[in-house]
Amino acid sequence: MPYIGAAYLVQIDDPITNITSMTNAALKVGRDTHNLVDFSTDDTIILRVGNANEVELTPTALYPTTRDGVSLGTTDKEWSDLFLADSSVIVMGEGNDVTVTHDGTTGVTIAANPITIDSGGDIELNADGGDVTFKDASVTLVSVANASGNGEFRIYEGANYVGFKTPALSANQVWVLPNADGSANQYMKTDGSGNLTWASASAGVGLGLVIALS
Repeated sequence: MPYIGAAYLVQIDDPITNITSMTNAALKVGRDTHNLVDFSTDDTIILRVGNANEVELTPTALYPTTRDGVSLGTTDKEWSDLFLADSSVIVMGEGNDVTVTHDGTTGVTIAANPITIDSGGDIELNADGGDVTFKDASVTLVSVANASGNGEFRIYEGANYVGFKTPALSANQVWVLPNADGSANQYMKTDGSGNLTWASASAGVGLGLVIALS
């Protein structure tokens, strides 16, 4: 067996098919010292690539060896599906300040400040028969309710709200609001084409009735 430096070099020319185990407290297996799998730490497997320890596997976690280390996939080499257990949490940010939490059944909670949705197309919120509600902590601000198949827009003040509900429609209907507030005692009128404006009531005409009795 040739001796090279402080280590022995073993050269195997033919395939070996009868090895069932290979263990050693200082075992490292790889192409060279810059690219290998390191088993020398108890209960830890380290993947070294390009002379840098990139990924570690312990009995409880698989993680990069440094914060913001290797990426999971690339722009043109994506993973397929991701399967997570009930009540799992996806955590983002160095301060762990953004979370996506599964509630153990069919719901999910996104905790972030702020949440920005930037879409190049339509954004659809489908409550599947329920309501779409906007809250500040536990305080309800606005909701779009499913009122027996008719949409109902509600603006809340405490537990009460004011709202608008769509009637039965055979076609679309849109009203264009005035671009400014009206004057005192004015009312809102339509031109019959969906344009709403402020108008003043016409002055009333007084009628006098005199009955002469003789």
